[in-house]
Amino acid sequence: MTLVVYKNPNFRKPLYIFLFIKVSCFFSYNTKNIKINNIGE
Repeated sequence: MTLVVYKNPNFRKPLYIFLFIKVSCFFSYNTKNIKINNIGE
């Protein structure tokens, strides 16, 4: 299954988009936490 996804660009592209969205959400969530912590201090 992973080989098929890796070799086929049509499957690979949405996977990269999905990973990018997850990473950007993760970073925005972290910056929100940092801001909340700074305001708390």
